[in-house]
Amino acid sequence: MKKSETKIKSSKASKKVNLSDELTKVRLKVAGVDIANNIHYTAVSPHLAKDNIRNFGAFTADLHRMADWFSELGIESVAMEATGIYWQSLYEILEDRGFDVVLVNARYPKNVSGRKSDVSDCSWIHTLHSYGLLPASFIPTQDVREFRTYVRQRQQLTKQKVQHMQHVGKALQLMNVKIQNVISDIEGKLGMKVIRAIAAGEHSSVELAKLHNKTLKATKEEVYFIT
Repeated sequence: MKKSETKIKSSKASKKVNLSDELTKVRLKVAGVDIANNIHYTAVSPHLAKDNIRNFGAFTADLHRMADWFSELGIESVAMEATGIYWQSLYEILEDRGFDVVLVNARYPKNVSGRKSDVSDCSWIHTLHSYGLLPASFIPTQDVREFRTYVRQRQQLTKQKVQHMQHVGKALQLMNVKIQNVISDIEGKLGMKVIRAIAAGEHSSVELAKLHNKTLKATKEEVYFIT
């Protein structure tokens, strides 16, 4: 009996669910997009277009052609998977064109049962979206996204600055220029003056010592001996 019961449970668990029998479509004018690096696959309802599955390139002009096609069909909402960073350009273009864009976790459509083996990814995304089964990922406003980009860029530049100053310090040591023995902060005003002077071809200890200022703890004589 136990084996029989196990088989029955297994049979029920593997049964495919027909969405059209179980649910009612809540949105008709929607599109699904399967995003890749070089090409994007799109799907809309067959009653909106005879050729309801189309491919578009990933260049900016291609993305605008996709948006034009959606506009011609009266599409109101577009669902797409969050695939790497490839979705960002299309998301911004569709958002600017007035579409309601739903970005979903790429794992979610794959975990919903009822998909037929011959259905393409874009068609499945379109189907799930039409039934309201795709939860949207949180996307900050455009202003916040731009601000985040600036912050990340600043962090990257700061990191690169530290690396470059380490390279400068190592290069000075290889040339036996002991600037770090005299000036603790070579990124400071005096340190940069000395480095710029050396880079400009000034190798005279007398001339470099003239750059000494009163705020420096090291004496003028110590600055004299950095080279």
